[in-house]
Amino acid sequence: MVKTKANIEALIEVGGEEAIHIVIAEYIEDNLVQIQNNTSEGNYLYYDTLTLEVIAPVKLNQMLRPYKVSVDWSKSPVALMDWYHSVGSGVKDLAIYDGVVDLPFDVGENVYNKFGGFNSDNQDWVPGSSYDEHIEAFDSFIKDVIAGSSTIAYDVIMAFLANLVQEPNQKTNLALAMVGTTGTGKGTLAKLVSGVIGSKYFETSQGLSKITGRFNGHLKTKYVIYGNEVEGMTHKDYQVLKSMISEDTLQLEDKGKRAFQMKNRLRFILDGNDLDRFRTNETERRIFYTEVSAVYKGDTDYWTNFNSLLENEDFLNTVHSYLSVYEYNEELLYNVPQSDTQKKIVVLSKGVFYAEVLDYISSDAIKEETVNGETFRFLSTQAIKNELVGLSNHRLQQIIREIDTSITNTRIKRAGKTIRGYRLPNE
Repeated sequence: MVKTKANIEALIEVGGEEAIHIVIAEYIEDNLVQIQNNTSEGNYLYYDTLTLEVIAPVKLNQMLRPYKVSVDWSKSPVALMDWYHSVGSGVKDLAIYDGVVDLPFDVGENVYNKFGGFNSDNQDWVPGSSYDEHIEAFDSFIKDVIAGSSTIAYDVIMAFLANLVQEPNQKTNLALAMVGTTGTGKGTLAKLVSGVIGSKYFETSQGLSKITGRFNGHLKTKYVIYGNEVEGMTHKDYQVLKSMISEDTLQLEDKGKRAFQMKNRLRFILDGNDLDRFRTNETERRIFYTEVSAVYKGDTDYWTNFNSLLENEDFLNTVHSYLSVYEYNEELLYNVPQSDTQKKIVVLSKGVFYAEVLDYISSDAIKEETVNGETFRFLSTQAIKNELVGLSNHRLQQIIREIDTSITNTRIKRAGKTIRGYRLPNE
């Protein structure tokens, strides 16, 4: 209330004593909104959109009393400033709100949103401007580091980032997951995004505890969620995360309070160090996995220079401007392609010997055989077991079924001996 009072006093000083009622009425009409309230201070509060102060009606009356002005708050809800008719005019009634938020997306009709823009400004960047070196540094970081020089990864990541800036009110089905060793730049992308949109809209969670846990009410004020080192997630965490990525509404709950729902526009950036500790499958299309390149790992000069850019307001503004006009393929946000990184994770998640059997089947160790005039690739059970010590017949059968259901058991004759194995499809 201190700032609101100071603002009104300053306006009165400029307007003069004869304009007190007009000055106060105009200030309240222009800057105060009413919020539903269930506390003992009344059934609503005033929120000053200029000073960001929340004021109880009784406090507002106390503040205005020296000027012989009062606000009628006896009705529920009250028509704001009934007293103003005494100066020969009227003040429009203001809407009654359920609450106030500061978010880059619409959360509902009865919520006052004071969002005024991201942390960075749009510089109206155009190709050929003096900021091209900033775009070159940003683009190289995404392409050579985060996308690992993969064209499809670059396209998806840029679509994710551009949509994040251009369409914060749009629901997508895409989360970004980065996999790479420590020091390759995963956290740098998170820092870059936080710098562009503003840290107040950015939430960092070590693992998934702050994301998939029951008490997640803190997410109601966030837009981008960064899950750091989320590998090794449980099946339950994985299912909750997928739901949060794709569902249109979120159920949130603060400890000791009733759970509530709000529109879900959260964007997720995840990372981890080890491919074999991520969880995914062949049909997963909500998380795009990219293997971050180690091309600049240990390059102190590169990271010193790039991290200094993240502290540069012009750089962040330029990236914001570039992303705000970047033309991307919207289809990538809803039909997420399977990356080579995801394929690696799927293979590793199959368990012991799966990757080794897959490599063996694809190697020159597999020879063609001709039986009854038909030529096919033949996998000898004994030959692969000799190569992969400890591989049982049962486990080999399991893996073969997982790799390709069209692979069938067969036998061939070789030097008068019957050899058991599998008939593989020709490449």
